[in-house]
Order: sequence, then C-alpha cells, then structure tokens
Amino acid sequence: MTLLIAAIVAAVVAWLVCRYLCGHSPTPGSGKVNYATVYVSPTGEAAAPFIVKVAPERLNVRVGEFVDWTVVDLSRTKPSMSVRFSQGEPLESPTGEFTTSVRRQIRLPESVAAQGKVASTRGEPSPLVFPYQVFINGVPGVDPEIAIEY
Repeated sequence: MTLLIAAIVAAVVAWLVCRYLCGHSPTPGSGKVNYATVYVSPTGEAAAPFIVKVAPERLNVRVGEFVDWTVVDLSRTKPSMSVRFSQGEPLESPTGEFTTSVRRQIRLPESVAAQGKVASTRGEPSPLVFPYQVFINGVPGVDPEIAIEY
C-alpha cells in the first residue's frame, strides 16, 4: 500500500514539474485557454464607423487548446463580430456571430493533417500559421493570425 501511494505522489510531482517547466500540460488537448481581445472603438465617420484591433496579433496555440475571443466595445453599440479563416478552419466549430465573447477549441484541418508535419530547416516541426479576419457587422476589420504548434 505504501508503494502505491509513493508511486502516485511521484507521478503527480513529475506532472507538476513538467507543467511548471514547460508552461503547459504535458499532453495535447490540455484544455489551456489562450485569450485574444478584440478592441472596437468609434471613429465618428459614417463610412467607417469603427476601428478594430486585436491583441495579440499572433496567438501561439497547440492542438486541443482553446481560443477565447473577448470584445471590448468602446463604441457602446454592441456590434456583431465574427472570425473567418482564409486557409482552412483550425477551429472545432465556426465562431458564428458574437457580441461579447466566444470560445473555440483548436484542431488541425483535415487537409493539413493529411499532409503531415511540415519540417523547418532545423528538422523541427514549424508552426502552422492560419491568418484570419475579424468582421464587424459583416465588414472585414483586421488580419491577425493563429500559429498552431504540434
């Protein structure tokens, strides 16, 4: 019985050390949440009533983790937001339209997964980069990106 308890304690300690040193869970699909903030501010112009900015402009994520887009609406108009990808959909499901926040899980698109890992010049896998656009009331705003490391 003592050996079983010692083994469990050792496994938990190893997992915690790995989590601390690596900065994330040792297994893919850890459930880690990565945050992106969409800032919407008014311009006062009828032709382009909003300025949209996203921070950070590049998110580094792993397959199985989540991305949470949160809107900071400085215009106080509750505009309809959406996120659209131009080169494959790395999300488990599309975001659809949202006004305050939305959370989606990252996956590899089937077209990319069939190609296998893309090696860099050092022989290590390169992150896959997916540019996307944030739309506000159906009008394209900014072009940030998500880099998926695997």
